[in-house]
Amino acid sequence: FSKADALIKIPVESENGIGLALSSFVNWREDVHFEILETEIVVYSAEYMYAGTLDAIGMIRGKLSLADYKSSNGIWTEYYYQVASYRRALEEMNKKKLEQEWIIRFGKEDGAFEARELTDALGTYQDRLEGFLYALALSNKHDLLESLEKARVAMVRQSSKLSGMLTNT
Repeated sequence: FSKADALIKIPVESENGIGLALSSFVNWREDVHFEILETEIVVYSAEYMYAGTLDAIGMIRGKLSLADYKSSNGIWTEYYYQVASYRRALEEMNKKKLEQEWIIRFGKEDGAFEARELTDALGTYQDRLEGFLYALALSNKHDLLESLEKARVAMVRQSSKLSGMLTNT
């Protein structure tokens, strides 16, 4: 076991919820020979100006892979974009090419476990990255417009105050 393996502790008495999901994860990890190499890696893209923390990098079935852990009721499309953004940032930082992306879901309440490899059947990596970059651009534009609106409101208030001061003199 590696140092990262020591982080996985499953309560023996837990037969439902997260304990069951973790138990399933351990079995899956053994089946696919998932060797965790690094966890909680802060990544950033200087080119696109974003950052995030990816959960793990490791070898899955002998291929260098990114693994993103989720505790949710499902694996949602938005996660595909997030994982693509992590991959892009990591590759930009390390100049290292990942071979696979995985989303690994743990059901907190129902004990469900799901490991999904993001293959081209779910859109290519480039498609997922493009979706993320569109969402990032939209978010940045939204933030800019909100800032401009706040500045406009502040200027209107300041102008009203000045008008009031000039009328009172």
